[in-house]
Amino acid sequence: MINLRSYATRELAAIGLASKITSRLLSEIEKHGVASLALPGGSTPTILYQQLAKSPPPAASPLESQTP
Repeated sequence: MINLRSYATRELAAIGLASKITSRLLSEIEKHGVASLALPGGSTPTILYQQLAKSPPPAASPLESQTP
């Protein structure tokens, strides 16, 4: 099923997409302990990448928070 959304500006589209991506990644981390995301290069997705950089990072996994 395809969900088509329309946004008034590229900035609003980037904000909406970054929110969706972040939400999905966090959900996968909660379910499986890990998530991956492959992104294209170039200048086209710059606004999206800026929004993703503003997203809160996931909490550290139990393995990452352990000290040797």
